[in-house]
Amino acid sequence: MKKLFILLFVLSFCALSKELKLEKIYLGDSSLEVSGFVKLDKKLYVLSDNSEDTWLYEARLGANRALYSKGINIKALEGYWSYFLKSAFWRGGGRWLKAPWDLEGGASCSDSIYLVNEQLREVLLIKDNKLKKLDIDFETAFSDYGAPFSKSPANAGLEGIAIDCENQKLFIAQERAPRALAIVDLKTNKIVKIGATSIQKENIHPDYADLFFIDEHLYVLERNTHKILKLDPTSLELLDTVSYSKLTDQLKTNELYATDKPFGLAEALFIDKESIYLGLDNNQLNFSNKAKVILSIKGNNSAILRFKRPEDF
Repeated sequence: MKKLFILLFVLSFCALSKELKLEKIYLGDSSLEVSGFVKLDKKLYVLSDNSEDTWLYEARLGANRALYSKGINIKALEGYWSYFLKSAFWRGGGRWLKAPWDLEGGASCSDSIYLVNEQLREVLLIKDNKLKKLDIDFETAFSDYGAPFSKSPANAGLEGIAIDCENQKLFIAQERAPRALAIVDLKTNKIVKIGATSIQKENIHPDYADLFFIDEHLYVLERNTHKILKLDPTSLELLDTVSYSKLTDQLKTNELYATDKPFGLAEALFIDKESIYLGLDNNQLNFSNKAKVILSIKGNNSAILRFKRPEDF
């Protein structure tokens, strides 16, 4: 009985230790809605899913502010208008109420940037000042998986992307309906695997929001449970989980903004050796009264959260 008590105590302690520790909140200097991160040439860029936004914004993180400036103008790249007219205008012409240009995730490898356009379910490549669409047959792969895109809403599309540069593998997150993770072999542009992590009982809206690859593992942002999952990048087996449900002992993450919706607001994930960064898309919601008092903040700025990365995660 004593051994059982000790075991339960250890397991409880381990569970508690999986809560991430907040290091800093960077408040954005504009109403930019952060939907993805891209690190390139030692610069951190953010994507915005504001309607028809075609910029990658350079983000400079100061003491407690995130300063955004226009960095890469996608519209000025060779191939943009060809893509827009052939793909966005032609295929997305009936979706203008739901913008056919909707960037929801980014990743980089050397001098290449990969972006996901959610509603058209396409991957874009930026290289040598040119933009092109990668020829990846998501439609057939997801139909074979038993979840054809024709049965899912347009705004439940591709939401995250990550890349294993060494092995030339691209990881794509389908947000919901169905939620799924796809592995693409960039040498052939073929989808070699589609799978998903198990759904926990408490997660009634199991959305994938973003992906990141580092240290030979794939990390998945599961925003509605306020969790980050660590996966084996080949089998997609779940190896570990951390929670970012608390900002302070008095303030939960879902209490930062004034909303009664059950959905998480984190849409962007970036990880380095020391820290885990989350970008929030607050849809221009105001800070909650509780957050105003505890954090001494006001307004409706978007935010980037920086947490300490656990040594074993």
